[in-house]
Amino acid sequence: MKLINKISLMFITALVLIGCSNDIEEKPAWSDVSWYTESGGFAHYNLMRRTGEAMSFMDLSQGVYSHEWVLDSGNYFIESEYPRGEDLTKYIIPELDRSTTNTTINVLFTESGPQGVRLNNAFYHPVKYIGLGSDNSADTIESYLREDGMWVIDTTFYVDVFAELQPVVQIENAGDVIAKITQDLLYIGDDTVGIPYDATDNSTWKEVNVPLGEEVIYKDLTTIGRPETRTWTFPDNAQIIDFYYDEAYTEAETSSEVTLKFVSTKRVSAGAILSERLKPDVIAESSNLRLPLYLVPQAADVEASYVVYHNDVAVLTINEKDIPSDDQTTWQEIEVEKGDQLKLVDMTTKGVVDYSTIQRDWAFDDGTSSSDSVAYAVYNTLTSGEEYFTVGSFTINRDKDGSIPASKSSKLIPLKVKVQLESRPTFKEGEIIAERNELTETSGTYDKVIAVYVSENLQDITDQTLAKNSFTVMVSNAESGLASTSFQIEEVKVNETDRKRVEIRLTEEFYNSDEITVAYNGESNAAIQSEAGVSLENFAEENIVLYRKQNVFNTDLAGFEVGNERVAPFADGWFNQKVTTWLRNDTQAHTGTHSLRFFAANQAELNNAGRDRIQSTDSHLPLGTSFKKGDQVRVKYYLYVPSATLMTDGLTLQFQNPNMNLTPISTDITKDQWVEQTVDMVIGSDFGSAAKGTTFTFALVKASVEGGETSDAIEFFIDDISIEYYEVRP
Repeated sequence: MKLINKISLMFITALVLIGCSNDIEEKPAWSDVSWYTESGGFAHYNLMRRTGEAMSFMDLSQGVYSHEWVLDSGNYFIESEYPRGEDLTKYIIPELDRSTTNTTINVLFTESGPQGVRLNNAFYHPVKYIGLGSDNSADTIESYLREDGMWVIDTTFYVDVFAELQPVVQIENAGDVIAKITQDLLYIGDDTVGIPYDATDNSTWKEVNVPLGEEVIYKDLTTIGRPETRTWTFPDNAQIIDFYYDEAYTEAETSSEVTLKFVSTKRVSAGAILSERLKPDVIAESSNLRLPLYLVPQAADVEASYVVYHNDVAVLTINEKDIPSDDQTTWQEIEVEKGDQLKLVDMTTKGVVDYSTIQRDWAFDDGTSSSDSVAYAVYNTLTSGEEYFTVGSFTINRDKDGSIPASKSSKLIPLKVKVQLESRPTFKEGEIIAERNELTETSGTYDKVIAVYVSENLQDITDQTLAKNSFTVMVSNAESGLASTSFQIEEVKVNETDRKRVEIRLTEEFYNSDEITVAYNGESNAAIQSEAGVSLENFAEENIVLYRKQNVFNTDLAGFEVGNERVAPFADGWFNQKVTTWLRNDTQAHTGTHSLRFFAANQAELNNAGRDRIQSTDSHLPLGTSFKKGDQVRVKYYLYVPSATLMTDGLTLQFQNPNMNLTPISTDITKDQWVEQTVDMVIGSDFGSAAKGTTFTFALVKASVEGGETSDAIEFFIDDISIEYYEVRP
């Protein structure tokens, strides 16, 4: 038999040095404290072993008056020569119990956790131990003076003892335990008595049913042996749908808790878990636990489950195990306001394997229905006294799919709904908006309406004269010369589908270039009332938001504030037709920091092919289908012409793809300042009707240049282009 626990040369040398110092009767001239451990050397930290393993300790102290080793309960002194890998309990020295005065000891550890090995020495002279601590700092222990004049060092070596890894796995579904497996026993369901098993003989393994398509949770419950990680092997017909995630566990296969879903009815083994303790090597260990089960996925019957919400608050939850009674006296009663809706959400998972085989039927007692996963029930009729509305029922069907049978579950929605009105202040909310709505009944016709939105649902207006006299609509248009004028109202009505919207129609035409204000003064006359009978509060004169009054271009790109990173100094969103006359610059700007500069030292530098063109790109400045044939459009931009530029004509703008609305632009304007320019036009063709997207173009046509000499420089700047739908008041 090979003996591995030989005393090292250092131990032998130390023994020779010590000799028979304990037999010296005279008081020694000096004392010293030192020790040595098989695992930690001269340190007494970071000592580790596994249960059933041993460690040697040696007291190298000199000038010792007395010496003693003392062990914690559960640990034993064993003989000096012991073989690794055998049961060391047969080497226990029984007569030593848990203390000895031997200089060298061998300790067997049979219990896990921190285990103490105490060294208690008394010296003739004061001593100090300077060793190495757990963080590599000095570990200093000084003796203290005892009453009898001896100096004492009393310290304990703590050995961290690790138990053998004992993996434990639990498999669950919907809070119920399917099985629990330890190294020796199998527990089925809630059984408290385990069944012994043979992991190597799968012919003896139990079969356990698991639900098909539902959440099945694998949990690692291992604690004994202090595992650091694990690796799962899952059944091959199970999908991972979730797992416990943190910094240590970023993959399902190493997570402590994993949620699976079985997707076929194939009988499979339950898998395995490899539990590991990795470092340091002296205590490293792994233990593989095969899960001695065959899992048989079975499709459970579908069990309907749903939640009902009112104003985003859950008012009723029916789980898969709930069976609502048809006794309405037991039903929950809720109150809603007229116009409120209940939101019903299907939460069914029991028996659902594949949602493509699932059909839903929300059957409401008002005669409506829905097949969506989320449905709505609306209540527009008031109840009185003890009256209430019932909601209906929910049915879920699973079609037959291969070996999975059809299944159906129907449940009542046990709610009694009372519909009431609450008297609340009724006031205007948000902006007043003017709309121009195309009428599909007759091509080219439209309906212009002013919409006022209020805080509560409204009653129908019964007195048109009173309602019309309660509003004041003022229209002005400085550009056309129309002074502020009160326009007559043709009709005031509440929208049929949106009861919080008041619509005003005028007897006269208004345009989106107008300035329009609306005021209301009918509160005292109850001209407009909420369904609860509360009069709409007055509001003062307010400007309205007119339809389609916005630039269809991105303002930054239309203001040349963004450079083209690939082709500087071109402007992003604009295409230059192989010329360098149109360039982005920062010497002049109407707003921001940049504008578009045109410069040619003389007319000879102009494009002989016909024109110097810059064109918006459909990818960056898409016009899409913004305008149709016949739409009124205003193009607005700002032009800066230096006094040295004598050219008066030759510049044009137009839309391309298809080509239309070619318009000459005069540069004979006030010099050395930015001048606003507008061009009003009627669009000649539908935008987006050509193969390519419609674009906008500025061009200087060499043949059309007028003003100045051919040798004169041509320079001007353009900034802040705006293109918008614009109705000019006649």
